[in-house]
Amino acid sequence: MAQSLKQAGVNIFNAIYGVVGVIGAIACLLMLLNWVTGNWLGRDDPKKIFFQALLGTALAFGIVAIIQFVKDMVGGSASGISNL
Repeated sequence: MAQSLKQAGVNIFNAIYGVVGVIGAIACLLMLLNWVTGNWLGRDDPKKIFFQALLGTALAFGIVAIIQFVKDMVGGSASGISNL
């Protein structure tokens, strides 16, 4: 049963990575399209918005990775640190 719970946790994090990836990709593509086509989204600098979308996607991936790392270290075996 513990193995199935662990697999469920892995599946959840894989789904989260997928969602973050899809949303980040859509946001970055829209901002790149906005930059290339002449800033139809508004008055802000389109390059700045594009790089903010890239940074936001990278931060989202980083946060999910940190949460998964902490979960693995806390929820793993007693010698979890030795797995590094």
